[in-house]
Amino acid sequence: MTKPAVPKRRAAPARPRRSDNRNPRAHGQEFLPARVVPHAPPPQAGSIEGFRSGYVALVGCPNVGKSSLLNYILQEKVSIVSAAPQTTRAKIIGIRHLPAGQAGGADRPAAQIIFLDTPGLHRPLGHRLNQRMVQTAKAALQEADLVLLVIDATRRPSLPGAERRGDEEAILELLPSIQRPVFLLLNKIDLINKGRLLPLIDAYRRRHPFALFLPVSAKTGDGVGPLLEAIVQHLPDSVPYYPATQSCDQPLLFRAAELIREKVLHHTRQEVPHAVAVVVEEFTEPPADRPAAATRIRARVIVERESQKAILIGKGGRMLKTIGTEARPELEALVGRSVFLSLWVTVKQEWRQDEQFLAQAGY
Repeated sequence: MTKPAVPKRRAAPARPRRSDNRNPRAHGQEFLPARVVPHAPPPQAGSIEGFRSGYVALVGCPNVGKSSLLNYILQEKVSIVSAAPQTTRAKIIGIRHLPAGQAGGADRPAAQIIFLDTPGLHRPLGHRLNQRMVQTAKAALQEADLVLLVIDATRRPSLPGAERRGDEEAILELLPSIQRPVFLLLNKIDLINKGRLLPLIDAYRRRHPFALFLPVSAKTGDGVGPLLEAIVQHLPDSVPYYPATQSCDQPLLFRAAELIREKVLHHTRQEVPHAVAVVVEEFTEPPADRPAAATRIRARVIVERESQKAILIGKGGRMLKTIGTEARPELEALVGRSVFLSLWVTVKQEWRQDEQFLAQAGY
């Protein structure tokens, strides 16, 4: 069986320089380093008897819960979440390893499911960041063995022929061009009356011949077990693409920057989130003879206007201090030791149009 091309990985952000022992700048908070996971080696030729593996794309409109669902499946936070649309800006690879017969009986083969969490599909705005996000999501549709279209079950389904063509309608029109099975996942079922499910499923059944309709909840985990079993049934016989100890492919520094950006999204006004980027400028590990010492991180928060900078810093630096204080525990859990985090804010006008900067930031 011919294996589809392995998804191309986004270039990693530029490696920050190692610092000397200078103190971090003002507004420093304690932060930390995380374990470094190796990139997956090229898979061996052929397949392993009784083993299945493949790529599964999570796609959908912004804010339907794709990243939350992935985090629940992996039982690890590999993709940040927030109430702000378009939180995910790059393709995030998360790997779930399933031993034989774990939940589907003795006949269920061992498997490795490689999830591709993508930016929400939407009509791209004028700047290059949005265009890159949409291109990333569309590319994942063609790279995967299986596609999971996630919808928000609390919203009304898109109507065909509507005068205003919304994001969901555009996705549904794109599905016939995908030569792969597509599951429809009705997420957030914990928020609705279950009597709404059958009419909702019927409405989407008229739009596309989905291979499976499955109600799920990224919050409670309802439906996740049956989802994993159904995915394995649709994966090809193959070999592991990643080591059994690896749960994602994101570089440590990118994950650290994303965790900081998540806290920015949670605390800033509507005008700020889409104009914010975070880049880790400096990462200093403690010396070998001081294993209990903190890792020092300096991260730059970039916005497009001076007014946004003022919001992020806050009166007397309080907002920036809050962001750093909330980010530090998650960074320490990621790295495994204490962290000294130093944050500062700079203005870079129209950074979302700057191709070189977008590549540096990992977008």
